[in-house]
Amino acid sequence: MSLEETESSKSEAAAMLAAAHNTATASAEQSEPPRYFVVLASMVCAVNFSMFGVVDQVLWYWLLLLFVPLGFWFFVERRQRPKSRIPLRHSGKYMLAVLGLMLAAQISQFWIPEGPALVAAKFAALLAVFWVTLSIMRRESITNRIYDGQERSA
Repeated sequence: MSLEETESSKSEAAAMLAAAHNTATASAEQSEPPRYFVVLASMVCAVNFSMFGVVDQVLWYWLLLLFVPLGFWFFVERRQRPKSRIPLRHSGKYMLAVLGLMLAAQISQFWIPEGPALVAAKFAALLAVFWVTLSIMRRESITNRIYDGQERSA
């Protein structure tokens, strides 16, 4: 076997591995919630947490009903997507994002804004934190599903 044949076989193998990785990533992304759902879920959570302590408590509980159409939409959307395989374990980054999400939700309860500008600032801060943490959780779940699929196939 000549050097040129070896190099061409290595490049073909690399191309095949890249194609397999892209296919696995696309398959795992299809089973996860879409990115726009993560944004909408972050917005609904940020609205609810930023209004805590600002509006009457009865009205705040009614604001929790914003999760009902979001959950229904997720259920309908989920039925059209392939069923995802439950990962055996989550990565450390995923668990740190979960802890960050819970910490942000708990800390936000201590900040009760006094005016509309502070409510908007709390909303923007919570939206950024929730969006980043949910995006990290989505990305790590996809990565973990690909890795878990490779482990199970071996």
